[in-house]
Amino acid sequence: MTDRYQRQRGLVDVDALRAAHVALIGCGSLGSHVAMGLARMGLGELTIWDADVVSEVNLPSQAFMNTDVGRLKVEALDSALFGIGHTSVIVNGELFAGGDVPSVVVVAVDSLGARKRIWEVLRGKDVSLVVDGRMAGDVGRVLTVSPASLSSRRRYAASLTGEPYEAPCTGRTVWPTVVAVAALMTRAVAMHLSRRPVPEDVTLDLELGLMMGGASCAAPAL
Repeated sequence: MTDRYQRQRGLVDVDALRAAHVALIGCGSLGSHVAMGLARMGLGELTIWDADVVSEVNLPSQAFMNTDVGRLKVEALDSALFGIGHTSVIVNGELFAGGDVPSVVVVAVDSLGARKRIWEVLRGKDVSLVVDGRMAGDVGRVLTVSPASLSSRRRYAASLTGEPYEAPCTGRTVWPTVVAVAALMTRAVAMHLSRRPVPEDVTLDLELGLMMGGASCAAPAL
């Protein structure tokens, strides 16, 4: 029998991905592509939150089809994921407001205010890693935070005091930036689940051809 994930063995822990449960808050440009990436890598379970519906202006940068217009993004994404992998999806067609979450959470929302509200909830949860993606135009940024680390919490809280980009994700979005940032977010989740260090802060500028990274979050304990 063919091993579906044979080409990524040795790069990521395939068995850990199959056993993992990840939460995804936001299923737009970044979130929809992160979900696709995690499903293709063999993630076991994914819980998704988003109250928005697919519109025509979403199609150039989000992982939806023409036939998805008018559907809830979570429902359209659930259908798409069913066709590409074996990930079990739990759908929430509403804004994230708390409740039980798995130990890894991906934040893919498009405003600083939403990130602040989500962080107020997550920082009190038993979460091992939060991955937060941001972008505008040709610039993207991926931050990771380990809520168990005081220094990591402080660093992330400081990033919530101002928006480094001139427009929210929905204001200025181009597909190359979306997929590049989503790939970095997906990789951060996969590396963490594979018990490997994850960069704490990566900035990507496609116009200048630059990528800058900061320190790494320690790998989770066995």
